[in-house]
Amino acid sequence: MAQRDVNIISITQSPIYRNLLKWFLVLSILPLVIITAVNYYQSNTHLEKIALEEATLIGESRKRYYNNWFQSRFDDLEELSVSPVTLKVLTTLEQAFDKYNGDTKQFVESNVWNEVNVHSAHELALASLTHDFTHDIFIIDNEANILFSMAKEDDLGTSLKVGKYKNTLFAQSVLDTLDTGYEVFSDLERYPPLMD
Repeated sequence: MAQRDVNIISITQSPIYRNLLKWFLVLSILPLVIITAVNYYQSNTHLEKIALEEATLIGESRKRYYNNWFQSRFDDLEELSVSPVTLKVLTTLEQAFDKYNGDTKQFVESNVWNEVNVHSAHELALASLTHDFTHDIFIIDNEANILFSMAKEDDLGTSLKVGKYKNTLFAQSVLDTLDTGYEVFSDLERYPPLMD
């Protein structure tokens, strides 16, 4: 038997096979790529929307918390400032201070101040709304003189207008309050009498 010399092409090497394989791959992968891209876009948009909503809720919650906190401080300040005990202490201190011709340091070192302070501090402590965050309670006259301080630190008897603490944020807040008649908060700072 004679062998025939025939060029038999394998089916995997056939150009038709390769073209069909390419098209089947394209037709099967293309929908997968499209579905993945659409799903990614929708998920990304949805996650961004959820993150924005949560951030807004957290921001609003914090805003309400801080507004309530400050409103509580204003309410405490209002209650303490119109209490009979505070008014009595302020009146007594101002009347006694008038005899010292504006020398606040001499006044707070006097026996008159000590007598007023002994009775006033106890009454004011009972009337005050003490909180964990309250370090000191001041009674400051209309000329920005610190006539009374529960903590009795270095600022007692000083003037917030011309004294050594005139450049503090606390002094500026007191002066703004005296000028406008409205309660004022300052930004945070380390207040020098408390740094000892």
